[in-house]
Amino acid sequence: RLDPGASVPVTFTTLVAATRERAFELAGRYHDQHAGQRALDLTWTSTQIELRELDITPADAAIFQELAGHLLFVDASMRGSPQALIANTGSQPSLWAHGISGDLPILLARIEQADGLPTLRQLFVAHHYLRRRGLRFDLVIVNAYPNTYLQELNDRITEVMFTASDASVIDRPGGVFLRRRDLMRDEDLRMLEATARVVIPCDGRALGAILDTARDREHLKYDEDDDL
Repeated sequence: RLDPGASVPVTFTTLVAATRERAFELAGRYHDQHAGQRALDLTWTSTQIELRELDITPADAAIFQELAGHLLFVDASMRGSPQALIANTGSQPSLWAHGISGDLPILLARIEQADGLPTLRQLFVAHHYLRRRGLRFDLVIVNAYPNTYLQELNDRITEVMFTASDASVIDRPGGVFLRRRDLMRDEDLRMLEATARVVIPCDGRALGAILDTARDREHLKYDEDDDL
């Protein structure tokens, strides 16, 4: 009961535990209202250290988390083209032929020129950041550069990959897969695009700009549907 104009601090703590005993143990630990603030302070400090280690900003982290949302909850605005989805007649073995299981969410990144490397570099960091948080997904990069210079771009992509990602996850489930467009059948590429939950064109733009464009396109679609 509060008097008129009075205020008191109230702390709510949500706990998740595997057993009843563990739940009560955690409840006892955070029963003190100051314990929650201490936990938040420690988390903030740990987060700042990680941001410095990865050389990213809080805004970058927010963009990576938005990207995670698209990987967990499929959004048509971030998927492949409707034409590719309709034209796809492949099945999971089409992915196996390229060493991709299809059991985990797929983020497909297509790069056609060296100017797209900044976008790809940010994707490598996003993959590393989200994997640390327990989100496993396959980052599949398709190098569609003209055949004459394809190997040159492949070498540059590999260099960026080793500096921005963990070499131990290359060609492993939940890791990074670099594939050449000229070695893929059209039907395999369609299957990959149809399966991917997120398709990113590596054109040099920042991930935030790409997500903004997709969001604006989706809002425009809803507005047109409302008009109809």
